[in-house]
Order: sequence, then structure tokens, then C-alpha cells
Amino acid sequence: MGVWQILQKLILGPIELLLDAIYAIALRNTGSPGWSVIVLSLAVSLFLLPLYKRADAIQKEERDRALRMKPRIDQIKAVFTGNERFMILQTYYRQNHYKPYYALKSSVSLLLQIPFFMAAYRFLSGLQVLQGVSFGPIGDLGVPDGMLTVFGTTVNLLPVLMTLVNIISGMLYSRDMPLKSKIQMYGLALVFLVLLYRSPSGLVLYWTMNNVFSLVKNILHRVPHRKPARVRKPERQVSRATPGSIRGVFWFSCVFLALLTGLLIPSEVIKSSTAEFVNIRYLQNPQRYLLSSSLLAAGTFVLWCGVYFSMSGEKARRRFAVVFAAAAAAAVVNFLVFGSSYGDISSLMEYARPVAFSAGQILLNLLAILALATGMWFLVRKFPGMLRAVFAACCIALVVMSVNNMSTIQEEFHKSEVYAETVREQEEQKRPWIHLSKDGKNVVVMMLDRAVSGFVPFILNEMPDEMAAQFDGFVYYPNTLSFGFHTNVGSPPLYGGYEYTPDGMAARTDMLLSEKHNEALKVMPVLFLENGYDVTVMDPSLANYLWIPDLSIYSDYPEIHGYNVMGYFTAEVEDMEEYIDGIRNRNLFCYSFFRIAPQALQSLIYHDGDYNETDASVRGETEQESLVGLNPDFLKNYYVMQNLTTMTEWMDGGENCFLMFATEETHDVIGLQEPEYIPKLQVDNTAYEAEHGIRTAADGSTLDISSGDEFLQIHYQSNMLAFRQLAEWFRYLRENGVWDNTRIIIVSDHAYDMSGVFGLDLTEKYPEIERLSSVNGEIWTATAAYEPVLMVKDFNAKGFRTADDFMTNADTPVLATENLIQDPVNPFTGKPLTSDAKYGDLHLVETDWHFANNNGYDFADKQVITFRGRDVSDINCWIIEDD
Repeated sequence: MGVWQILQKLILGPIELLLDAIYAIALRNTGSPGWSVIVLSLAVSLFLLPLYKRADAIQKEERDRALRMKPRIDQIKAVFTGNERFMILQTYYRQNHYKPYYALKSSVSLLLQIPFFMAAYRFLSGLQVLQGVSFGPIGDLGVPDGMLTVFGTTVNLLPVLMTLVNIISGMLYSRDMPLKSKIQMYGLALVFLVLLYRSPSGLVLYWTMNNVFSLVKNILHRVPHRKPARVRKPERQVSRATPGSIRGVFWFSCVFLALLTGLLIPSEVIKSSTAEFVNIRYLQNPQRYLLSSSLLAAGTFVLWCGVYFSMSGEKARRRFAVVFAAAAAAAVVNFLVFGSSYGDISSLMEYARPVAFSAGQILLNLLAILALATGMWFLVRKFPGMLRAVFAACCIALVVMSVNNMSTIQEEFHKSEVYAETVREQEEQKRPWIHLSKDGKNVVVMMLDRAVSGFVPFILNEMPDEMAAQFDGFVYYPNTLSFGFHTNVGSPPLYGGYEYTPDGMAARTDMLLSEKHNEALKVMPVLFLENGYDVTVMDPSLANYLWIPDLSIYSDYPEIHGYNVMGYFTAEVEDMEEYIDGIRNRNLFCYSFFRIAPQALQSLIYHDGDYNETDASVRGETEQESLVGLNPDFLKNYYVMQNLTTMTEWMDGGENCFLMFATEETHDVIGLQEPEYIPKLQVDNTAYEAEHGIRTAADGSTLDISSGDEFLQIHYQSNMLAFRQLAEWFRYLRENGVWDNTRIIIVSDHAYDMSGVFGLDLTEKYPEIERLSSVNGEIWTATAAYEPVLMVKDFNAKGFRTADDFMTNADTPVLATENLIQDPVNPFTGKPLTSDAKYGDLHLVETDWHFANNNGYDFADKQVITFRGRDVSDINCWIIEDD
């Protein structure tokens, strides 16, 4: 980031964010891009009114001082010359407490207009929502208006109107000013005419309305107002606060807020999962995001809030000191006390669930803020020096904590650098291939992360002609259990069997969780390798507890073909990374601001994770050939699933093959265009949902996708897409004679909380419990989160059926080896692979999913649900014991 970019981010960045937020909120409420421009102009005019009012006063003071001094200055210039004139003028200036640069005070209004003009120009000129939209006589707000044609020449009328309004306003404003000031004002109006003549009409409309509001202000300013008689008020107790201490409280409060929102909170987010902010195929240090958030925070709280403070009188400055001291204290309380239960968040600062609060929570938060504001008012009046020292110490503490976070981030990034080099070497040496045999036997384990079991009957029945043929031979097990709601708990049993359930992991105290997790990932590949199979592993989940799986866990087995394919096929990778950078550079600061805000405002600031970015919902209207702008994590998996057929190659030598494959396409879900279920930048399913909103399963049960639950919709759509892509791959296997000799297991590590749709609500049995929470994890009271997909197609199997047998995803290794490997044993512990453990009590664990912080010998701060029985639909089988 160069010097100019830094200045833009520091000075213009906060203004652009403000414009974006105001416009987005106005657009949601008016539904009209044109009216939203007018609302934006009015809001900015009101926002700047105190500054302009103070600027006018400063300019008047300067003009009055210049007029008082002018006769004597003229006399000196007439009598003296050269150095003598200079020395006498300097003496005269000093006697009148005047410095020559005070002349710049006459340009304060202009200096204020310049950054706001530049920010508005940058924001409105590129605003996609204005493209092709008409407003009154304006045909397209995204281009010059061209409303008038004179002798075949198109004339942009709006800039001319803007200039006329500007001149009229200037005539009123400068009536008592000297000629020089009037010429400056009219010249500025002509400069704006030249600058904006060929600009988009939306921008010109904004500036025209600014001038209209300025004209109204000047007219009202000229109307004589009778001042009420001043009543002498009784003397109030003198505050101990001095101007110096007031300034100290204000500035340290601002610096504190800037450090908190620009450095500490963003660094905490990145530190919590650094690997999510690093793309090993497009390696860049994630600390660059901290520079952006710090500049935005410093520009917001130090620069622009400082401008307001500096241009205010003493009384106003005292109020500023109280407000910002209270804001700093409230920010800490909101962040630490009232902001600990939002759930999982992505690297784009989007939560997995909506942000909402009850009226009671909001009231409690407001009462706490009111108490803090009262306390700060008292301290500013009575002990400002002490308060200043406290804030100064807190600023130092924030710097120390942030530096510590940045050190951790750098260490994690260094690990990514080392691993990225290994990945590059691997990819240069070999292209990812799925090996399947035409003459031998194939075993395929497809892990669909967070796939929801309850969707399966509706998915298969929505497109029966397509799905029935391709899923013929499968057995669907709806009565299946997972051992945790997150991958670090739910996937080890899936890959390694019952020795890797939470109880099994806890029983082995000689290995870290990451080591036991790695061992689970090796159980099936090594077991099949030792039995003569050609083994391929793709994207083994969280290998070595890294987001990008560390394939070195298989280094002792060079015969295993290991690949990281997520992101391998991603087209437009540089464009996608640029898009991701833009979102993170903006949203990290917005997220911090959201976290310190009162809960009454948090939903408004967050707004479904777009933080009031106007173009978030229309970003792709001019880029329809590109998918850049969609969830990049989804796209990385989407392209892999689309390339299943191109990755598949046939082994003709009669050898047996084993494939272990994982995808997060069903985890990093997005809305898709129906009925094709394809990713598009602009999705509109209104017509399809109106006719097909209620899905029906073969047994007659229904699922209302059009109910308004966005998370239900996007999870269903992404699950449907994954099944359609699998169906296409299955068709390819059939066409090439690699179907009857292939056993396929489709399984997920866990599902998702579909409250009120699937599963049971445990509050029916435990009404006093809304949600059990551990320090960093949560137990969802809807059991659907623990009901993963499990479907099995055996060799030569025909027909589709549903089985009610009680299963868990820890049965996967047994199902994979059944009748192929005699008396299979875990190659690392020597214990038999069986399913006997599922007939006793099973303990489901919820814990911190941040595996980097949860890598001891047992899961930390875990909450336990006991499952006792064999029917996941029987609420009496689910037992929650209060610790």
C-alpha cells in the first residue's frame, strides 16, 4: 500500500463507509436509487452542518480581523519598503496576535468540502445499483443525463442546474464579503461544473441537492431571528476539569477506540484462525488486513472525530470528552460482556446464524451503557486527570495485546509459507487423479461436510427421473448419529471408527488431539494399502489440524496418492483473491464497530453480514460471465465437484482401488438458482418457489423451502447441488462399466441445526434449557445437528431402500471393509474394527471448534449429551446431565 493509498484510506475511507451505510439503509427503506441519493445528500448536509456553522464563524472572525487590521497594514505598505516593511508588518502582526497563515481560515469551508467531494465522487461514480436506473426525467443515473439536445448536440442539463443553484447560494452567502471572496466562490462553482459535467447523473444529482440544501441554509441564515432575553443563571459548581485535561480525556478516548476497533479486535479474529485468512496458492501475509482496519479506525475516531472536536467551543468540547469517554467504556463492555454468543463466523466476517437479540437483552445493554455514561460524566467533571491517565494506560495495554496477537499471526503465517512451498512442489509433480478399477473392486468414501440427513428424501424425490436412476442401489440410513456438531469432533469417528469417538480420544492420554485426529485419517487408507489396494486420499479433513490439510501425515506411506484439490480447479483465482481482499479490508473494521456498538444497533450495522455495503446484493450485474463475488470457499469446493469426472482415470490391470474424498460444498453454503441449482451472481427463485416451494418426499412428507428461513433454503440448495454433481459422476461410472464393482459410502461428519424442521427439540424434555454453552462451543438443542447423512451402495446392489437400523458415522470403516478385509484391525492400535460400541451409552460432545486452541489430550470445556438407546427420533434416548 503506497503513501497515496494510505492517505485515501485514512482520510476518505471513513467518509466512504459512512456514505455507503447511509445509502444502503436509505435504499432498503425507499426502494428507489434516486430518492436514496437525495436522502444521502440530506443526511451528509445535516452531518456537516455543525462543521460548516463553525467554519462560517471562523471565517467571519478572520474577515473581521482582516478588516480591522487593513487600514494600518495599507499605511505600512504605503510608507515602508523592503526589509523594513517586512519587519514592521511582523511586529504589527505580533502585537495583534496574528500570523499570516491565519488567512487560510477563510478557506475552511473549501477544505471541508474537498474530502467529502472526493469520497462522494469515488463512491457514487462506481455504484452499480445506479446503472441503468431512471429517476424522473433522468434516463440513467449511471451515466451523464443528456436531457437536452441543442442543434444536434447533447447537453447535460443537471450540471448546469447544479451550477446555477451554487451561484445563487453563493450570492446570498457572500453578500457582505469582499470581492475577492465572491470571485473565489463563483470560480469554485465553475470548477465543479467542469469537473462534474460528464459525470454520472447520480453523482451530479447528489451534489445538486447538496447545493439546494446549502441554499436553504443560507436563506434561513438571512432571516432575522429575535434572540430571547438572556436570564442570568445561578452559578454552578466549578468543575475541576481544565481545557488541557478535557483534551487529554477526549484524545486518549479516541486513540483507545481506534486501537480497539482497528487493531485489537481484528487481530483477535485473524489470530483465532489464521489459516482461514491465507490462501496457500496465492500467498500473502494476513497482517495486511490490519493496516487497512487500523487506517479506517484512525481516520474515523482520531482524524474526523478530532476535526469535530477541534472546531468546537469549550462547552462542546466538554460534551465531546464525556461522550467519547462513555463510548470507550461502553465499547469494552459491549465487546467483552454482551458479545460472546454470536456463533461461528467466516473469514469474511459473516456469522452462520442471524444476529438478533431479545428486548430484554437490549434493555439490559442500554441500562449498562447509561450507567457507564453517568460514571464517565462524573469522572470527567471531578477527576479528568485520573481518567486521562487510565485511558493512556489502557491504550498501552491494547498495543501490547495487539502486538502479541500479531506475533502469533506471524508465526502461523510462517507455517503456511513452509507448507505452501510443499504444496507447490506436490502440484508441480502430479495432477490430482481418482484411480478406479474396471476389473477389480473399488471402495469409495465420500465425506460431505455438514450434509443434512433430513434433506435426502426430498432431494431424491424432487428430480426423480434424474436421481432415481443414479442412486439406484443405495441404502439410506436416516437413523444415524454423529458424535459432535463440529468437524474436529465429528470426523475422527467417521474416518477411524469407535476408537476415535470423544470417549475413545479422551481415554488415550499419551497423544495430543491432533495426533489422534491424524491417526484416524490414516486408518482406512493404511488398512486398504496393506491389503493390496491402490489408495487415493483427497482433502483429508483438518489433517494435522490445518485448514489446508497437511498431506505429510501420509509421508510414511509413499504409495498413498494424496492430493489437496480444494482450490486446485478454481478459475479466476487472482480476481477472487482481489475480491476477498476487498471484503476483508472493509469488513474487519465494520465487524469491530459492530462488536462495540449497543445491541440495539448491532443488527442494523451487521445487516446479514454485508455491513450495509450497497452493492453487496447487486455486485455482479455487469459481470455475468464471472462468479467472482460469490462465497470463495464454496467456489473452491464447487469446482472440485464439477471436475469429478475429469479427475477420474481407469485402472485396467485388475487391481483394487480405495478412494477417501472430502468436500465442504455442503458446509460453505450459498443460495443457488433453481431449478438447475447452479451458482449465479444474481439469484431469483421467486417464480420457482411460488410453484414448487413445498417439497414432497416419496412417503408423502413435506418440507416448506419457501417458508422464509434463509438458512434452510441455502442449505437445501447446496445439498441438492452436491447430490446432483454426485449423480453426474455416478452416471459417468456406469457409462464406463465401473459401477457394479464399486462400493460407495456417502457420509457426513455432522449435520446442522434445523430447528423446527428436522430432529427433536430437547427443550421439550428439558424446558429450563434453551442452549447449553461451554466457553467456546455450543450444544444446539435441536438434535438434527447430530444426525448426519449415511448412504451405502454395495457391490451389484439394485434398487433404492430406506433402512431403520441404528447407525453412527463411526460405522464407516466397518462398512468400507465388510467382506473385503477379513477381521480388520486398526493398523495403529491393533484393535479390531467393529461396531459393538454403539450398543452402549454414547457420549456426544460439543467443544471449541477452534482446533488451534483446543489441542490438548482431551477436548477442552466440553459439554456432553448422553445418547442411550437406538432411535434418534425418541426424545427419551437423549439425556442432558447438568454439571
